[in-house]
Amino acid sequence: MNVPCRYKPPKYSNLEELERKYWKNVTFNQPLYGADIQGTLTEPSVKEWNINRLATILDGMVDEYGVAIPGVNTAYLYFGMWKTSFAWHTEDMDLYSINYLHFGAPKLWYSLSPEHGPKLERLAKGLFPECADECASFLRHKMSILSPSVLRQNSIQVNKVTQEEGQFIITFPYGYHSGFNAGLNCAESTNFASVRWIDFGKRATQCKCQPDNVRINMDYFVEKYQPEQWRAYYRQKYSESPALQTEDSLLGRKRASQGPVLSFSTSVKRQRIADPVKNDWTERFSGLWHSQPRNFALERAFNQLASRGTTRCCICSIFDVHSPYRGMDSAQIRTASQGLQISEHSERSRGVRSLKVVVQRALIELPSSLRRRCSVEGGEGETRGRRRSRRAMKREPSLEQDDADSQLITCQSCDITVHRGCYGVTGDAPLPTQDWQCTRCSEKAVNAECCLCVLRGGALKPTTTGRWAHLVCAVSIPEVFLEDSSRKEPVLASDIPRSRKKLRCCMCLPVQATMTRGLGVCVQCVRDRCYSAFHVTCAQYRGLLTEECGERSGLVCHKHYMVQEEQAGLEIGPGDEVYVEQGGKMVSGKVVEVSSQTQYEVSFEDGSVCSNLGPGDIVDSPSSPPQQGSKLRVRWSDGQIYPTTVLGQHSAPLYTVLCSTGRKLQLTDEYVYSTREKLPRGLQNKIKKSLKT
Repeated sequence: MNVPCRYKPPKYSNLEELERKYWKNVTFNQPLYGADIQGTLTEPSVKEWNINRLATILDGMVDEYGVAIPGVNTAYLYFGMWKTSFAWHTEDMDLYSINYLHFGAPKLWYSLSPEHGPKLERLAKGLFPECADECASFLRHKMSILSPSVLRQNSIQVNKVTQEEGQFIITFPYGYHSGFNAGLNCAESTNFASVRWIDFGKRATQCKCQPDNVRINMDYFVEKYQPEQWRAYYRQKYSESPALQTEDSLLGRKRASQGPVLSFSTSVKRQRIADPVKNDWTERFSGLWHSQPRNFALERAFNQLASRGTTRCCICSIFDVHSPYRGMDSAQIRTASQGLQISEHSERSRGVRSLKVVVQRALIELPSSLRRRCSVEGGEGETRGRRRSRRAMKREPSLEQDDADSQLITCQSCDITVHRGCYGVTGDAPLPTQDWQCTRCSEKAVNAECCLCVLRGGALKPTTTGRWAHLVCAVSIPEVFLEDSSRKEPVLASDIPRSRKKLRCCMCLPVQATMTRGLGVCVQCVRDRCYSAFHVTCAQYRGLLTEECGERSGLVCHKHYMVQEEQAGLEIGPGDEVYVEQGGKMVSGKVVEVSSQTQYEVSFEDGSVCSNLGPGDIVDSPSSPPQQGSKLRVRWSDGQIYPTTVLGQHSAPLYTVLCSTGRKLQLTDEYVYSTREKLPRGLQNKIKKSLKT
């Protein structure tokens, strides 16, 4: 086989010399590693030492639950070459492992006896403090390589063995090991277990920052192989919480219901997790996280408090400038929950507001700096402003609601308050507010929780797979759809790509550390080149805002939200120095006059929406200003004329700017940038380039 020189092992007289060359050059010429390939090279008829047929107690999961996990209780093949390495680690759940080298170059192993494991962990935390801060079990990431000499200098005894083709290597529970390949080879391995392992499995630590480690529920093994310990083990693990618990005791508790026997996801190259918000806001919603014991009274209290925003609807409150969640905390929720017995069905049908009013109100109340379009995409000729942008609204709650759709209704069981149109309650006749039940409560699904996030409470709808999802999560995640748009159910969440499932919320990291499964699905910040990810409900309950960004609309992350907050009071007035675009270039100028212009929000026949349509784009010349529901024909940027329906209107500033070129321009706010404003890097570069020419 022809191998490029850079991938060939160096010349060596013995393996000790090759080992020295490995440690001298380990950081150069990254090797290629073909690994994690499911399969076996052993014939099925082979009974002795067949890695795929070890018949240990781990196989009981296949018989009992039908769970077969590649590489854990079935075989994996590993194809290695010179310098491909496996970092210091113990097996998932501290299982045994068996490795057979079929053919090829030797494999060098380093190992520690179990009593030296804690020493290695303490040393690694001292050498890699940042990793330790992010994850207490970061060695399970299999990304930390330490040479034997470093370990020996710290009084850690290292064992070494060379595995030749045709030989087996077995590692024991909580036995740290690492190593590398001396050349091209093929090995096969799997995990297995014995009764001796069960106590190790019960004590095994787990990486909880990302769910790419195997997690085994030990209940099956304890109940079957340690029946004398089962009662005490079960009481300790699933002890029912007393009626009154302190807030601290609820944080970090595992859920009381039995989880799956085993869950896993394929290991992937890790990305650095975005920095968590310094102020741990997660404590404000203590008792509502999936990792904590269920408390339906807390959910009801939370749902009641969520109806205090401008919209009073827990679904379209994601568009609410005055979010009801910002001032909410766990003490307030608990206090409200204690009074449920005397105010179970509070009347909330007065002051009906529809979602179309919310959008219009949001556009009016948002400062101009918050209503601006997105930052520079990166191209030389693009600015963050688009004169007219259309965004798809096919899956969001309908903006075109009649009076029946605008009716606020409250579930008599869980106390969620929603608009009929937002929740998908069909029919024209008004509903009696005291008799209505949401889908969850009508199906008596008291334990239902959203499969797309990690928070309880809120308006839930069933999915096509028999689970439940928040309606606000469903309409905000791009790959999730509603099969019946009028009834807003069921939720189709089976097309979510793996890349999105791997995203981890940067807002609820302390909560994720207490969870072993079901970490939800995240969206990313709508701002260009911002990769911050978060659950929809985490962003909603944190009080973050939605924003249009060119052709897209979505949530902005905490960092950009804070920038918006800082710049919210930055208003451009006469005499201010600004930058504007003229002839494809950015030029400096001075604001001469500030007036106002009425802009319209219109919906197109294809379901898309434009929220900043100027009067000059309207083809018709109505005798009076267009009102909500009016039909208009507008000329789009492609030169075509399209019929639209007016959803609302708002007033936007119109600036008269005297450019440095001597030309006067009248521009709306998305084309005017203050010199005092913090601008995107791409726009800064464009300004510098334009001013130099």
